[in-house]
Amino acid sequence: MPIKCRSEISANRWALLDFNLKYGRTGYDQGRFAEEFKEEAVKQVIERGYAVGEVARRPGISVQRLYMLVKVYSPNATDRYEAELKEVRPEHLTLKAELRRSQDERDILKKAAAYFAKTPG
Repeated sequence: MPIKCRSEISANRWALLDFNLKYGRTGYDQGRFAEEFKEEAVKQVIERGYAVGEVARRPGISVQRLYMLVKVYSPNATDRYEAELKEVRPEHLTLKAELRRSQDERDILKKAAAYFAKTPG
């Protein structure tokens, strides 16, 4: 299953990036690495959390090349955290309301303590 780039890149730009990844800008690697290999290397970095240098060292791909692959194939940061944000938002709103209630109660108790401290008897 190929990794899809979720960012808003035009079809022409994507084709150019794909060509550059396959053949290299200078023609240095001339399609040396298969598409499946590239996808697996990127998965190891993004999904499994391996260091880029470690993944690059195994098959002999350059660290710079792997960083470029990760940049092209990785999903946009906003897309990655959007689901987490949707999960956390209701709890955040609940906690915010609870904090406001607690602050109001504290303020009432401070005023009551000040009132009873002034009142003789």
